[in-house]
Amino acid sequence: MRALLRDRSETQERLADSIGISLSTLKRRMLCASPFTIDELFAIARYFDVPLPHVLFPRASRGEAGPVPPGSPSNPPERPPATAARRAPSAPESPR
Repeated sequence: MRALLRDRSETQERLADSIGISLSTLKRRMLCASPFTIDELFAIARYFDVPLPHVLFPRASRGEAGPVPPGSPSNPPERPPATAARRAPSAPESPR
């Protein structure tokens, strides 16, 4: 959302006013201190005239790679290091 504000030379004050929340509420939401409501997310998408996924996943919408969840095909879980094959203990040497 910061990128949308920056790219369009908008202010948090104007965005908050247009979607019907206070500036302090918008700031809390942008800091992830409290979640956006679905109505707020749709209002933000309308305000910027972008599809909702562009608001929810801005990096993907700009073609940037975000963090890849562990276990996904492009980030398989780490395998434990291969262990050396265990050898059977050798017979004790006979005394000379």
